[in-house]
Amino acid sequence: MTQLFNRAIIALTAAKGRRAAAQAMANRWGAAAATDRRLIGDLVQLGRLAQLPVETYERGEVIEGPICPYRLAEDRGRRALALQLIALMGVTETEIQNMMEANHDDP
Repeated sequence: MTQLFNRAIIALTAAKGRRAAAQAMANRWGAAAATDRRLIGDLVQLGRLAQLPVETYERGEVIEGPICPYRLAEDRGRRALALQLIALMGVTETEIQNMMEANHDDP
């Protein structure tokens, strides 16, 4: 019983440490976003968040192209990192959607 209690205390202490570290990281990225809001747009672009997949047509029908697992993994990792950094900046989904629509409307 004592071992279980000690493990629970260690787990809670570690969770508090992670929470504090996450809060400090969010504060840093939030300050960066407050200093220059263009950083958010840069992350949207670097993470390819607004990029549509390339479609191939044959006789007017969309066909599935070959899938490269390495490319998929790279794209998912790039997108995930960009979304995490944007979330740390305190940007809402609505703000991201508005930015993507604004970029789409530009010539």
